Amino acid sequence: MITKPIKLKDIVVEFSSRPSLFDEKLITDIKENGLKVPILVEGPDQNGKFYIVDGNRRFKSIESLGYRSIFCTIDSLTDEVSRGLKRLGLHFRSKKKTGYNLEREILFLIDKGLSDVEIAHKVNVAVQTVRRHLKSKSVPLALKKAAEENKVGKDNITRIYTMEQFPQPIHSILILDCLNKKIKTNEVNAIWKLARIPLLQDLNIKSVEHCINLSIEKAVFSNEDAEKTIFLEAIKDKTFKDRREITSYVSCHILTELNNIKSLSLSHFVNQLPFDQRLTILYVLEDLINAYKTFYWSPSPDEKSACKELKKSFS
Repeated sequence: MITKPIKLKDIVVEFSSRPSLFDEKLITDIKENGLKVPILVEGPDQNGKFYIVDGNRRFKSIESLGYRSIFCTIDSLTDEVSRGLKRLGLHFRSKKKTGYNLEREILFLIDKGLSDVEIAHKVNVAVQTVRRHLKSKSVPLALKKAAEENKVGKDNITRIYTMEQFPQPIHSILILDCLNKKIKTNEVNAIWKLARIPLLQDLNIKSVEHCINLSIEKAVFSNEDAEKTIFLEAIKDKTFKDRREITSYVSCHILTELNNIKSLSLSHFVNQLPFDQRLTILYVLEDLINAYKTFYWSPSPDEKSACKELKKSFS
C-alpha cells in the first residue's frame, strides 16, 4: 500500500455507520494541527474513483475546510462486500466504534446476503460477538436514535427494552431512566436478573418497584440474590398461588442455611457470645418457627427434631 494525496472529487463515501459525519472538534484539530492519520481507500476503478474504507469523518472535515485533496493510504480495489468486511474487521480491532456503529456495519453485510456465521468467520471474531450486536434489532429505531444521541450504551437500552416481564408503567419508567442515564450498567444487569425469574410477573407494582430498588442498592447482585429478593417479597405480599412454591423455596434456601449453621461447632461458637446476642438469635429462630405456622406449615418429625436441637444450641 502507498500513501499519497488524492483529489476529493475522485473519492467516494460508499457507506457510513454514523448518523452524522460532522465533527466540530475534528475540524478544529485538523485546522490547527493538520491531518494526523491518512484515510484508507481502495482503488482506483475504471473511472478513476477511490472508495473510502475508513476515514469518512476525516474526509468530510477536510472537505468542509475547503481543501481540494487529502492524504490517503491506497489499497487494491475489491468490491463493496469485501470493503464492508475490511471496515468491520478494522473497527472490531480498534474498539473505537460504538455498538450502534458496529450494528449498522453488520446489518449492511447481512443485507448484502452474508450470514452472521460468515461475517464472524471473515472478520475473525466469535459468532456470539456478531449476534450480540444484532440483539437490538427489536428495539424501535426512534428509541435507538435517542439512546445514541444521549450516549447510552446499546447493550443497556436493548436489555431494558426487552424486559417485557415488568408491568408496563414500570417498564416505561425504566426505559426513560435508561435514556436519561439514571441507571448504570451494573444496575441494568441486576434488574435483568430479576426479570428472568417467572414469579416476578405475579407481584403487584409496588412489590416490583421494591425489588428493583433492592437490586440496584447492592454493589454486587447475583442470580441467587434476585431469586431470594423476589421470593421474600412474594411471601410478604402473599402472592403465591400454590403453597408448593413456598415449600420449594423454604426447602431450597432457608433449611439449607439452617443445616449449614447446624453443621458448625455451635456449642463452642455460641458460648463465646454475650447473653443479649444469644437471646437475639433465639428470638429470630422463634420468629422463623412462627413463620412456618403462618403458611400452615406442617413440619415432619425430623424437621421438628432438628429445630428443637438447633434451638437448644442457642439457649
